[in-house]
Amino acid sequence: MNPALPIDNLIPELIRSLEEKNAAVITAEPGAGKTTRVPPALLSAAFAKDKEIWVLQPRRLAAKMASLRVAEELGPEAGKAVGYQFRFENKTGPQTRLKFMTDGMLLPLAQGDPTLSKVAAVILDEFHERSLALELGLAWLRRLQMEQRPDLRLILMSATLDASALSEYLGGAPVFDAKGRVFPVGIEYLPQPEHPDLSLKVKGALRHLAGKGLSGTTLVFLPGLGEIRRCQGVLKDFGEVHALYGDLPVEEQQAVLKPSTGRKIILSTNVAETSLTVPGVTAVVDSGLTRQSRVSGWSGLPSLVTVPASQASATQRTGRAGRLQEGWCVRLYTKFDFEHRAAFDLPELLRSDLSKSLLDLKKLGVENLETFPWFLKPSDASLTTALDLLRRLGALGSGDNLTETGRRMASFPLAPRLSKLLLEAKSSPDSSTPRQACRLAALISEERAGGEDLLEELKKYQPGFESKRLEEQLVGLLDLRSEEHTSELQSHHDL
Repeated sequence: MNPALPIDNLIPELIRSLEEKNAAVITAEPGAGKTTRVPPALLSAAFAKDKEIWVLQPRRLAAKMASLRVAEELGPEAGKAVGYQFRFENKTGPQTRLKFMTDGMLLPLAQGDPTLSKVAAVILDEFHERSLALELGLAWLRRLQMEQRPDLRLILMSATLDASALSEYLGGAPVFDAKGRVFPVGIEYLPQPEHPDLSLKVKGALRHLAGKGLSGTTLVFLPGLGEIRRCQGVLKDFGEVHALYGDLPVEEQQAVLKPSTGRKIILSTNVAETSLTVPGVTAVVDSGLTRQSRVSGWSGLPSLVTVPASQASATQRTGRAGRLQEGWCVRLYTKFDFEHRAAFDLPELLRSDLSKSLLDLKKLGVENLETFPWFLKPSDASLTTALDLLRRLGALGSGDNLTETGRRMASFPLAPRLSKLLLEAKSSPDSSTPRQACRLAALISEERAGGEDLLEELKKYQPGFESKRLEEQLVGLLDLRSEEHTSELQSHHDL
């Protein structure tokens, strides 16, 4: 028997509403159970029939763990209907009706089925994170709903969002509010800026919390894997210390998230901020830092940079310590610093290069960007800059229609500049150039390129697991394997 959760009482009313209306907005505090209870409940709704339910998540780890949890709650037989999918990993099959996926999968999958004919409902979870893919996905889904698929249900869920604005955008969609289980959390700040070494700040905060005699798990929020590794190095004497991040293998993820009776420390990126439930947390250490995508001044390509987290982000992190009992949060910055931070993170749509997004929309048949139903419309300057780049790359022709080059560029999971690089390399007389271009694209995408001589960096490049898979994917999209095989056969024939 699965434990009751606060969201359970709202589900019957939600289903009844969705039988009549094609949209709903759900605000649910952390711990309410929205991610694991709402999606499977839709499977038995009359409007779903034999169609699929898709759940879009901002992060791979959250999509994977939610899928595994729902499958476990449904049991062995019903659990076969649940799966997850994101780049390089697809755990779905013929029986799958409930798919958890990353938000970036929506538009690529839609290219194969532009009306989502097999889908009854799409849930956009953790919408408050305002990722570019979620923002773009919502606008495209709303366009589809208003034109070809009025029967398609859209459900937006989050712990914190502007419910009234989203309700109006979705044609007066009803708003459902689920309370969570939250206990008071004491907050402490550093009295003044201390040692610049973040790992030593973390170590000091953990010693301070240990002095309070707290049991349970301490969750430490860090901006990235590099900081996690450095903290692991200085915390060797602190007992059970785990790392939690998006690329962690699923077996290790499950081990980290397994409930523990003793004291445990989890060093995590912001994957655990809202979209993932970590059991047993009684204390939080907040570095106050996060990684966000920005356009690199060096390459003109998307790049992750470390920036101060917003007040809203800090509040979400603090709330992780108040699920089971009264907890504590130590913020590794001053109260003055907190009070002068931005209230909310700037939506990614307003700080990103939109050229790849517009290329994807063009391939899906979106011709007029002025009438496209943006929830948050980008600035005219950012749209103009993106369109101008696509024209210069040859992706758009007269009337800003997609060219054949543009169609081929849209098939690559890369920024348009890199897609164009691969297409140019394909026509090189040197047979080794296309393969080298694929590796170079992986190098740049991994953000390991920082020097002035890319060819020198390419010679000593040791790609990680994800980059190797990206390189092989690009090789396949360029159809290089068949050409390399043909060349190899020709070489044997010449011998």
